[in-house]
Amino acid sequence: MSAVFAVLLVTGGEKITLPPVIVMVPLSGEIAPLGEEFLRGWRMAVGDALEYEVVDTYGSPDSVLKVLELVAGAQGPSLVVGPLLSVTSLPAAEFAMRNRLPILLPTATDLRLGTFGSYVFPFNYNLFLETAYIMEVMGERVGKTGWLLLYPDMAGERAVIQWLISQAGEFGITILDTVVYSETNMVYDALAKTVVNKGPNVIFAPSGSRASALVFLSLRKRGLKSPVLGLDSWLSPDVAGLISGAMGGLYVVGPERGDFMARALAQAQKEEFDERYREKFGSAPSGVAGKGYDAGGIAKEVCFDKPDRETVKRRLLLMGVYRGVTGDIMLSKDPGLLALYILKKGGLKKDENYGKEKGKP
Repeated sequence: MSAVFAVLLVTGGEKITLPPVIVMVPLSGEIAPLGEEFLRGWRMAVGDALEYEVVDTYGSPDSVLKVLELVAGAQGPSLVVGPLLSVTSLPAAEFAMRNRLPILLPTATDLRLGTFGSYVFPFNYNLFLETAYIMEVMGERVGKTGWLLLYPDMAGERAVIQWLISQAGEFGITILDTVVYSETNMVYDALAKTVVNKGPNVIFAPSGSRASALVFLSLRKRGLKSPVLGLDSWLSPDVAGLISGAMGGLYVVGPERGDFMARALAQAQKEEFDERYREKFGSAPSGVAGKGYDAGGIAKEVCFDKPDRETVKRRLLLMGVYRGVTGDIMLSKDPGLLALYILKKGGLKKDENYGKEKGKP
């Protein structure tokens, strides 16, 4: 916690004035490196363009809520960035919703964060909407029974699977089995054999990566024709290129990719960030540093003139999809910004009938 906040918590000051942006990250204990890495990216993006205060959350929900109470009652703050962990982000999201305080949640993985309304902006909101569409509309299209959940043992993917399992009953989805794999130690053909032997009607494989693509190719090689449903990471150029010549049956939901120029500019921005980070710190940026950089870029766009909280909320919603160095970040709550892509000859092609079958979630 910053010295400013420590003094205020002790003295219990009444009306206080704080900078327009409050950044809440862990800077103490075992998880301090997480906060430090986030701030590296944040400072690279923001520089001197914004006034902000960094607050140590200690990774504690109680500390987070105490700070948020001060921020909500203060003059000046119009945006909170963080906290970073799901255990602290969930109570922070509830507080922000009740107190109409715009908050960016860049790294928390829990998809329940997507349920807190228009003042709460988790960077994984697209996954929340995409998973809802997969269950509601694609369930009708490819079948609701015998779903096999195939995913790597990573935090983000586990969060997606937990959310789907918790909601499957509401959409009439029945789960056949789950298959979890390690992307660093796997034999693709053996994993494909395991999946084929389970006889799934539908495969939900949220994670798009080189490993996922090779598993998909192995499944098709073994003759499994069951439809495979995926989320937006399947749209990355590396993954899409690997599977472009494969037999179809892959359906991917993700933010509208935009035209070639928009994608080229986003890729150039990522390459520039990677190069600058390596020059400054002597290593490749982590995903957390990238999230910090993207959070800083968003904050600069919405808080440049010290606006009030309602203005910040409107600007975030109107921003739509932010093309960041870590991928597309959906800030709008409008599912109309998503698109459905189907693997056809030559690669993943946008389905022009997306959303017309049953409306979007």
